[in-house]
Amino acid sequence: MDNNTPETEEQHAPLQWEHLHPNFLKVTLIWWGILYTAIALGLLLLFLFIPETRLLEVMVGTAVVFIFLLSWTIGTTIASVRRSRYTLRVFDLLWEQGWFFHRQHVIPFNRIQHLVVHSNPISRKFGLVRLGIYTAAGEAKDVSIPGLTQEVADQLKFTLSKHISSEDAKH
Repeated sequence: MDNNTPETEEQHAPLQWEHLHPNFLKVTLIWWGILYTAIALGLLLLFLFIPETRLLEVMVGTAVVFIFLLSWTIGTTIASVRRSRYTLRVFDLLWEQGWFFHRQHVIPFNRIQHLVVHSNPISRKFGLVRLGIYTAAGEAKDVSIPGLTQEVADQLKFTLSKHISSEDAKH
């Protein structure tokens, strides 16, 4: 640590991580279910209308790959959603997600440009929204925190907006 930077108790306190709402796992699995159902229907049509694909080896091989990918998707989705979490620190927000491909985003408050709450029909059915955090780093670096209730997203948006306003007041 820099000798010129005063240490605070908050810098050494354990982080208070917040996890996504449990319904987010259901929402994510429903989206994957829709995708895999569409793929299964496409494969079924392929087997029905293209005689060359009706070979037993082709159908069994396709089924094995399909079941493996479906199982992998379900397993990694469960692990990923359970590992996803966020926390607010003094000067930034930390967002961790992923299991197999783990990512940790550090979003300094002074880089946040604006915040948007998004939802889709399935998420709304389960009372969940996504908080979009747009930064000065550009579109590729923007972060979205899914699986929040409307109340939590509004509170987080309010808290982050206060930090944005206080940073703007300093400049």
